Amino acid sequence: MAQYPEAKFTSTINRYFKRWLIAVFDYIKPFSLILHKVIETLLGVQFKSKKRSDFNSANSGLHAITQKADWTKIIASLLMACFLVLINLTDTLRLPELLVYDKLVFHSYAKPQSNHVLLLQVEPLEQISTPEFIDAIMQGLLAQSPSKIVLMHPLKAFDQNQLKKWLGHHQIVYAPTVNKRLEDGGAVGYQYEEIPSTAPPLGFTLPSTSSFGITRTTPLELETDRETLTAFQTLIARTDSSAQTDSSARPNSNGDSIFINFNQGSQPIPKYDAEKLILHGVIEDLVRDKVVLITPPIKNVTTGLTTPYNNYAEPLAPSLVQAMALNTLINQTDIAMLEPWQTAIVCLVLFFFYLFTFQWLNIRLGVIIIITSSALLLLIDWYLVSFHYFYLPVFSFIVSIIAALSTAIPLLRITEQSIIETLRFDILSLLKSKKTPHSFYQVDDPWNHIIVFINQHLLLNRSILLERVENDHRVKEIKSLGCSISDIAERRRDYQRYPYNQSLQQQIPLDLENRHYFKESFEGEKQYLIPLRFGEEVLGFWAFTVIPDNHWDQKKFFSNINIFAKQIAHLIHNRQTFTYEDQINSKLVTKLLNFNLGLNDHKALKTAVDGLEHRLRVMEGIFDGMSSAAILYDLFGQIVSSNHLMDQLARESHFSIYDLTSLDLISQACGISQDEAKRRLRHVVMHSASIDLPLADLIESRQYLLRIRPIKPHYQTTSAVNDNALPFELSGILFEFINVTPIQQRFTTDIVAYENLYSILRNDLSSLSLCQLQLSLSPDSNQQLMTQMSQTLQHSSEILSNAEKLLNDASNNQAPTGKLLHPLPILKRALLDFKEPTAQAKLSFNTVLPAFTSLIFIAEDALDYLLKQSLNLLIDDAIPETDIKITLIEQQRQDDIMHSGSIMITMSNSGYGIPQKELSAPRVDTSYIETDSLSLFKKAVTEVQSWKVNVVSTSEVGSGFEINIELPVINFYKSAET
Repeated sequence: MAQYPEAKFTSTINRYFKRWLIAVFDYIKPFSLILHKVIETLLGVQFKSKKRSDFNSANSGLHAITQKADWTKIIASLLMACFLVLINLTDTLRLPELLVYDKLVFHSYAKPQSNHVLLLQVEPLEQISTPEFIDAIMQGLLAQSPSKIVLMHPLKAFDQNQLKKWLGHHQIVYAPTVNKRLEDGGAVGYQYEEIPSTAPPLGFTLPSTSSFGITRTTPLELETDRETLTAFQTLIARTDSSAQTDSSARPNSNGDSIFINFNQGSQPIPKYDAEKLILHGVIEDLVRDKVVLITPPIKNVTTGLTTPYNNYAEPLAPSLVQAMALNTLINQTDIAMLEPWQTAIVCLVLFFFYLFTFQWLNIRLGVIIIITSSALLLLIDWYLVSFHYFYLPVFSFIVSIIAALSTAIPLLRITEQSIIETLRFDILSLLKSKKTPHSFYQVDDPWNHIIVFINQHLLLNRSILLERVENDHRVKEIKSLGCSISDIAERRRDYQRYPYNQSLQQQIPLDLENRHYFKESFEGEKQYLIPLRFGEEVLGFWAFTVIPDNHWDQKKFFSNINIFAKQIAHLIHNRQTFTYEDQINSKLVTKLLNFNLGLNDHKALKTAVDGLEHRLRVMEGIFDGMSSAAILYDLFGQIVSSNHLMDQLARESHFSIYDLTSLDLISQACGISQDEAKRRLRHVVMHSASIDLPLADLIESRQYLLRIRPIKPHYQTTSAVNDNALPFELSGILFEFINVTPIQQRFTTDIVAYENLYSILRNDLSSLSLCQLQLSLSPDSNQQLMTQMSQTLQHSSEILSNAEKLLNDASNNQAPTGKLLHPLPILKRALLDFKEPTAQAKLSFNTVLPAFTSLIFIAEDALDYLLKQSLNLLIDDAIPETDIKITLIEQQRQDDIMHSGSIMITMSNSGYGIPQKELSAPRVDTSYIETDSLSLFKKAVTEVQSWKVNVVSTSEVGSGFEINIELPVINFYKSAET
């Protein structure tokens, strides 16, 4: 007996209510510990429990999870889950679900099925009531050995005597057709024709049921007020010899009704006419072992049933639908479906699975996942329907997935809003802790910034900035510097007229000497006007005055003004573009079309992040712009950051810094033991003190000093535990590799200079002492000795004056281009730079260098460029597996210390060489960039000629090159010629 739908729903609710109660008891189980403690306190008795620690752990874990959980999101998810359960238990989605089912059935794979049914149609002729008609039909059918003959035709149409005789046959039965009728009071009742008392029916032809006007099922049992009617298909399927198992025992069958498999394959239910049977007989294969259903003619049926058989194109006769139901039941190919409660469980599983999955995905990927999952579910469902006769409620599953995304989107939005608010507050708090200037593009009046920009960099007497009026050829004065805006004598403000149009035609500032632009003019003051132009767009004009001094260079002044005018015009143009785009983006229509109406928090966060990013770029620029190589470690020995110089130093010194801890770096760089390095590092960390350590020879010709100092973070008022809480309240340890080579060279230069000076003064003092001795011994030579003493004192005074000027200029870096240099380190540095190219060319250096030399006065860049281009020329010309010989000799006249000496650098190779005529040819100044080594060498020789450097180069084909560089030595006997 089947249950009523109401009874089934009630049992389902009871089942879920019991599960809910069990879940509640499991939830409050940890709280039983509290009650346990209360009872112990009141009674004074301690209960033994082996699982007390488990209760404590569960209680503390539950308490922590409860505090951390966001119950708003949990409740929202549970409400959506309850909604899904409700719509599945109440079959709210039945209509779309069945429509999807129809489409899958219609497009499913038509697996061939065995036909166990034959429809025998009896036309409404006069002779059907004769005894011979029914005898002929029954004899013709029984002769072919059918499995069963079922009369579905109204019995009163046949001869009753013959009918009673044939109904007694064991293979002939009848199934009265049950029809619906409307009883009094609007209730639906059922009726069927009168049953003969001599032969009970096998079963009943129950009316097919429809959902939303489409017939898909046929009931197997029907509950009425008086009795329970059983479908004849069930009884035939149970007794049919071709059925292998009991259909009611199939796990797929419903028990109340059967989902007809309308996909009968390429061989549908065969149909045959009774008149043809009487006249011509029937084919044996159509009847043997088949269930023959004797029905009224199908063609004369006025009301057909709409089914998924032919995609609703043509209604089917009820008798044909009954035959398909019988054939489906015998073949056990009925379509099974999940119960509503089973569908609800699967939907819940899918909902929570995709709800957790969508937390890692954005909306676009979520939509892609939905489309992919839907296609996959439809494909799986098509396979199950085609080959296993099972239909999954795929539409309900897809709704569950969409519900998961619909729930995840607002929950993610809430989370994003919370994160955005927190980030915005933290970033703004960080930015407001230090004064941050507003961006030039966002200030109300950018011309104030431009005035300050001009005042900080240019020595001008007066300045007035004029801005072009929008959509007009006029200008208006905006800001002034050193004067008032009303000081302009020119009143037309039309840039298509003089002097504005004239300044637009010039490439340099327009001189306003003939026609003053300002009302008043000071003595010696020059007035100029220059346009502020970006491309072909005129943005404004800049009028200014300058009072030249004796060192004023008009050409350089005009060049600087042009550069500043272009930069100012670029700034104004960019700001106008930024302002225009900001106005467009701020309009309501633009926000509406771009869905940006409710993104105020995002914009505020973007502004805050932009400010933080700007500060970060500035800090990174400062870090990379340090004069020393720096690397920052955390307290766990891991690298946090390193600047550009540190990366370059690591490459040059072959230090794999990213594989070294801070302890390894100290040990290897300073050449000390691990224990000593630990002691030094511990002192820095524990005492927050800086230390300086001398380094081993990292790079030849360069000396470094390692400074280790702790980095302390800013004080934070928050007490929350975060990933910024570090031991000893330190953010890290900074290692600075300070290049002390320039300092050493400076001291070396000073030592050589003072030694030279002391030698000269010592000679002068010796000369004075000798004159004094001769004066005491020979009083007659008084006049001559006094003259000699006067000359010596005058010479010493000149020496001291020259030395004071040179040393002061060198110490204050006031020499315009040249300075005192020690040439030996520059030569060694050049050789070091060419060490790798020399090895690649299979060459080697053969050097003869002294330990010390005198000083020279020259531009360091010019000498360095000459030495490098000389080496480059020799390396390019040299034959592999040969040497490049380099010697440095200091030449000085020992017989006359009053004359300057020189330093001779000789370089030669064994190479291919070129004709001497080509080498001696003068360099041609070209506009293109020179790349060949010979042209670059000639260019370097030209640049050092102003420093009295004599370069003699010779070459012979097959022998190579020889380059002699003579550098004049400074010994303070005469001023340096610059």
